[in-house]
Amino acid sequence: MRASPLIDLRSAAGEELLEAAMASRPVVALDFDGTLAPLVPRPDDAAMDPRAATVLPRLAAWVPVAIVSGRGLGDLAGRIPVDGLVLVGDHGNDWRGLPGMESAGEQRARQEQVCREWAARLAEPLAALGPGLAFESKALSLSVHYRRVGDPPRMRQRLLELFDTLDPRPTIIEGKFVVNLVAPGLATKFEAVEQLVAH
Repeated sequence: MRASPLIDLRSAAGEELLEAAMASRPVVALDFDGTLAPLVPRPDDAAMDPRAATVLPRLAAWVPVAIVSGRGLGDLAGRIPVDGLVLVGDHGNDWRGLPGMESAGEQRARQEQVCREWAARLAEPLAALGPGLAFESKALSLSVHYRRVGDPPRMRQRLLELFDTLDPRPTIIEGKFVVNLVAPGLATKFEAVEQLVAH
């Protein structure tokens, strides 16, 4: 199977593609880190590009716009100074702005408990791996950033070996110098986008 060629959206062919897509009333789903905000060495320093803050409200007045992120929902909401967007945090599992999509109940409580247990179990081993790691504990997932360590490929391998010892075993989602651990039975960002389209 041949891959489709990439199209520069600023070209004539790209503009034609965008016009056709917008005519079908699409859902626009964007990530935060690396899309609306540049990637930075410390995740806490990420900030949305000011140009996006001017474009997103105009876009949201025309079509539904969602920000789908691995960040926790509260963290994500605090970095988006724009109203009228659907926000989806924790890798597609925590929703705000779309009635009926908020998750609750016994299953969510169990998944949150699993993440708390993982965080407690990992605190000491992660500290023993040395400086440069950044650890985030969210409601339904954990993230370990290793961009600032001396040997990132070696650290990635050590992290994966450590996470393989957890019970229950997490769903692992890797990003740029980050390993995310998602509680069992949860959606992915892709599945969240599918839910948005279906809605």
